[in-house]
Amino acid sequence: MEEITYKGEHGIFMTHEERNDLFSLIKKQSNLAKQAMQKSEETIRECKNELAK
Repeated sequence: MEEITYKGEHGIFMTHEERNDLFSLIKKQSNLAKQAMQKSEETIRECKNELAK
């Protein structure tokens, strides 16, 4: 069993590896959200261009 090396601010205990996995997932989620926002902005621009024609 791995040693608990990190205690989150809300009292959640996890290993160093679990903490790294969690931050990796958060980073991936953040990147996906950014990509979705960029795609939405691109779609809005395309729609505006079509309406302007």
